[in-house]
Amino acid sequence: MTKTSKETDRRTLRFGRMEDLLREVEALDACQRGGGAIVTTGKWTPAQNVWHINAFIVASLDGFPFRAPWWLRLLGKLIKSGALNKPLRSGIKAPKSMHLMMPPAEVKWDDAVASLRKSMARLAKGEKMRVPSPLFGELAHEEWIQLHCRHAEMHFGFMKAG
Repeated sequence: MTKTSKETDRRTLRFGRMEDLLREVEALDACQRGGGAIVTTGKWTPAQNVWHINAFIVASLDGFPFRAPWWLRLLGKLIKSGALNKPLRSGIKAPKSMHLMMPPAEVKWDDAVASLRKSMARLAKGEKMRVPSPLFGELAHEEWIQLHCRHAEMHFGFMKAG
């Protein structure tokens, strides 16, 4: 069961490794399977948050179906260090070209979690993220890890076991 709150506050999370974000989702999944609820204080359902994070992980492995506009790529060069090292802000509107990464309304929790587990298994087997970012350009695998951790901290901070 998913409960949605109108509150805008969220938990502060800090992930150092990809395994940390998977551990967070596994804890939420265990809560739900145990009869509890996952409460979200954002606009998206828990399943949509997990789907979205996984979509970016898959794209960083296989390639992105879009490229950010030139002006945003230019800005990306200026904000890259902060995006990799500092908490990301929520509520940023993505350009239309990036809407392919927006989660479908009907995504189910079990499907989103299964997809994330599959992507994490690819990484655990040694697959590297080497695809250029549509915003930041070339990123080393370790930089992708930092970016995914910051991104997941922001989105998963909206969810908690309730």
